[in-house]
Amino acid sequence: MKNNRSISTYSLIVVNLIPLFGVLFLSWSLIEILFLFWAETAVIGFFTFWKIFLSKKIDPEELTTAKKLPNTHIQPGRAIKIVLLFFFPFHFGMFMLGHFIFLIIVFVEHGPFQTLGENLGKGILFSFVSLFISHLISFLVNYIGKKEYEQYSPQELMIQPYKRVVIMHVTILLGGIVISALGAPVFALVMLVLMKILLDLFAHTKEHSNKQTQPQI
Repeated sequence: MKNNRSISTYSLIVVNLIPLFGVLFLSWSLIEILFLFWAETAVIGFFTFWKIFLSKKIDPEELTTAKKLPNTHIQPGRAIKIVLLFFFPFHFGMFMLGHFIFLIIVFVEHGPFQTLGENLGKGILFSFVSLFISHLISFLVNYIGKKEYEQYSPQELMIQPYKRVVIMHVTILLGGIVISALGAPVFALVMLVLMKILLDLFAHTKEHSNKQTQPQI
């Protein structure tokens, strides 16, 4: 079990070192780093959707309420899962849109799409794909392999990415504003990437800590 967890942890560290390499040797800019981290949010949302879909745990309060109601053909937990499968993509998409607009307003000076086209190169795409693979490994190792689908209800999973993303990106964005004001020196960009790695490790460890299983759908 520990070896499996180490695989997902090591993959997280390795793929997060790619932006560090980009800053040090490929002259990646602050804009590229921030938009890469923004794009990773979409990956987190993608896997959260499938976590909700595969979740087998029933929220204890919902189970108690279901027992008090007359017999129904709908299983406890089924209805709320269906609702969240429609609601989560919309809500998370609005969150990402707001984040994107903030990045454009604060960090992009000359017209968003022209600037992004000039700055976002193939290295960023490679880094994004690597981040996707890292999250896929974590999904397979932890959520499927460790049967975390029995440990988290759809309601818990709905909230889970916001806990991770909001804290991380508020910190990164504030750091980005300071770095931009300083002229985006390489040293500061390196510190930003390292800070993101530490926040990722903390969130990853906390998210995959052992939990007690509950009644299942």
